Amino acid sequence: MILKIFSQPMCHACPPAKELGNKLEEQGLVKVEQIDVSEPNGLEQARKYGVMSTPHLVLVNGEKIIKEWVGAPDKEEIIENLKSS
Repeated sequence: MILKIFSQPMCHACPPAKELGNKLEEQGLVKVEQIDVSEPNGLEQARKYGVMSTPHLVLVNGEKIIKEWVGAPDKEEIIENLKSS
């Protein structure tokens, strides 16, 4: 599974979401992909997943979306979704 974290440089709510992703990856719980929507490739991926605001987190297994969060979610909620998937 991969946790995709969509963010942008001027987003005041994005740093906590990015930090949470880094902690989850450091703990070996999930692979994290940081995606900057201000870059062309990041914007393309945002369109693919229907991301309209940041931060936006998408937990995927292959091409299947497991769960999405808008804003910085609670760490335990992400862990619970990782365990149940």
